[in-house]
Amino acid sequence: KPHHKVLYNHFITPDQPGTILRDFSTLLHFVCDAQPLKVTASNSLLPLKFMPQLNERMAHPLRVDFKRPQHKSFPNVLGLFLLLRATGLAFLEGSGNKRILVIDKDALQLWNSLNPTERYFMLFETALLRANPCIIGEQRGGRFDNPIYRWQRFLQNLLEGEIKIAENPTEQDRLLMYPGMYNLTLMWMFNFVEIQDDAPDPGKGWKVLCIRITPVG
Repeated sequence: KPHHKVLYNHFITPDQPGTILRDFSTLLHFVCDAQPLKVTASNSLLPLKFMPQLNERMAHPLRVDFKRPQHKSFPNVLGLFLLLRATGLAFLEGSGNKRILVIDKDALQLWNSLNPTERYFMLFETALLRANPCIIGEQRGGRFDNPIYRWQRFLQNLLEGEIKIAENPTEQDRLLMYPGMYNLTLMWMFNFVEIQDDAPDPGKGWKVLCIRITPVG
């Protein structure tokens, strides 16, 4: 089948297909170097001060123009953090305002033993089966928050044609809810979609112009 050939013809490296392995490694190394890393009291996320720094280290940094950015201003970093927690490579210790993010040494040793293909599909499996959005405080409830459902339905819609956000600004707001911006950036990093973006409007966030499905998607 044609879609089988797409997989057979792909040689997975840290930079293809997509940048997920490189970007995830960037976050993982950052957290390892920052041990012990205190998380936020609300939702146990990375400290906000680190979000812009990590965004700039990504293969495709998101351009934003917020004077006071929030965690959701950097959905790419938020999506990677969700994967980090969901894989079990990092877990929380403590309670309340004293929670810290700890790297599981055994899980890290296992991760380091994997080749790029194994790492890619481990992260892909995690994104679809274990990346519960409540980990990052995004849970709204119901079966429609299931990652498999969100990814599948969004990609099915893209089979009908690209989504031109620039020509229909209401689509930008729709992306916030479906599939969710962190899901969209993960699809981009896994090379399931191609995204054309532009410089943000003054005082605004990441500006998506067009979204297309890829052969991998």
